[in-house]
Amino acid sequence: MNQPQLLGLCRQFEAVLLRCILPSSMFAKRDLGASSSSDGAGEDSAARPSPLDGLFADAFAQALERAGGVGLAADLYRGLSRERSSPENR
Repeated sequence: MNQPQLLGLCRQFEAVLLRCILPSSMFAKRDLGASSSSDGAGEDSAARPSPLDGLFADAFAQALERAGGVGLAADLYRGLSRERSSPENR
């Protein structure tokens, strides 16, 4: 595996990890007019999951990674590159 492939895999890993830790509720459609009564009647309409929620979360995670992410891809790449170039791994 060459260096650009390794860096690409590290970036993909970071995007997948970000997607896993992003709360799905962050992308749920919210009905701001829903009542929040104490009997719980308004809870079902307050946040409705949509089939598009996962797509939004994926796109958000990928955009976050392209913008520099949280630095995990770069750290992972440096660590793996160092390990691959060490004399005991040749």
